[in-house]
Amino acid sequence: MTVLETKTRLRAARAFGKNESDATVEALRLLSERNGMCAPPPLASDGHNGCGEAMKQVWGKVPPFKGVGPRPKHKAAGENWQHLKVIKNKDQKEVSAFCEKQVVFGKQELVSSLLGAGTVHLERSHLTMRNFDARITRKGLGVSKKLQMHCLAAAWEDAYYNLCHEVRTLKIPLENTDGINEVPKFKQKWNHRTPMMAAQITDHTWTVKELLFTLSTVNTHQLFDG
Repeated sequence: MTVLETKTRLRAARAFGKNESDATVEALRLLSERNGMCAPPPLASDGHNGCGEAMKQVWGKVPPFKGVGPRPKHKAAGENWQHLKVIKNKDQKEVSAFCEKQVVFGKQELVSSLLGAGTVHLERSHLTMRNFDARITRKGLGVSKKLQMHCLAAAWEDAYYNLCHEVRTLKIPLENTDGINEVPKFKQKWNHRTPMMAAQITDHTWTVKELLFTLSTVNTHQLFDG
């Protein structure tokens, strides 16, 4: 399960589990802990029903008892939540024919304006994952034999993607000293950015060497002894 910020293409969280529901809950929990969120951000997901339930489990609250009827026991969604579900319908040849969008939480107009793109950017990011990491390539020989090693490879690939990989759709035009967007011919016209640069967390594209020497290391003895 991967959480992607649409505007910056930043991979905010990724988690693995025995099934999609467990992975969704873990990914949203990591997102909440890292950003200190009291409420979920606007989310778009595929046709899997686990995202809405995971949002309730992570950010939901049990409604107060009103004195009438049974006392509430289950967590409920908030009033200002926005969640869009994109359902892919397939034809007789098992090929995606069209997509149906359903609003799970929030008002139709507001959710459509915030999440109208659906899961397009996330699916493109998944293609980048398969190109970078052979462990998740479908029907390949590089499949992970251990979940622990799979998680480590995914963490390294996410770090490289966020800090070192320049996304084409994030480029912005360069400006000269006069603030005019016109630049001489045969010179660089675009400033290519990584997701971290688009999120204004860093100001330059990192190299692999810089990534290795900056990020904290893991104690390998504690990692493999368990």
